[in-house]
Amino acid sequence: MPWSSVPGEPAPDRWDDGWDGVVWSGLDVGEADAVIAAHVAHFAALGRSFEWKLYGHDRLRPAGGPTGEDADGLAARLRAAGFAAEPAESLMVAEAGYWSTVSRCPRGRGCTA
Repeated sequence: MPWSSVPGEPAPDRWDDGWDGVVWSGLDVGEADAVIAAHVAHFAALGRSFEWKLYGHDRLRPAGGPTGEDADGLAARLRAAGFAAEPAESLMVAEAGYWSTVSRCPRGRGCTA
């Protein structure tokens, strides 16, 4: 499926350790259920499980209406598609150069920016 080439649709990631997942999506309200179902079908056909990362800042864009949905709306759609929530995780974003100047590497470990 060519979803990674379609603007706004999720791009599945495959990591070297075999983890599959969607870590970003830019869906609108009108397409969300169909795109989620397509991803479920895709990975089921491959015989692989996958994870859909959901963050508190995730939003579904409006589909011709005045408002979209927040992360709770996307979470409800994912649960309806058979996903189960895992314990909450944190995501921190910062410029790598900033952290290399304000923190020290643990002794015996190398740090790169």
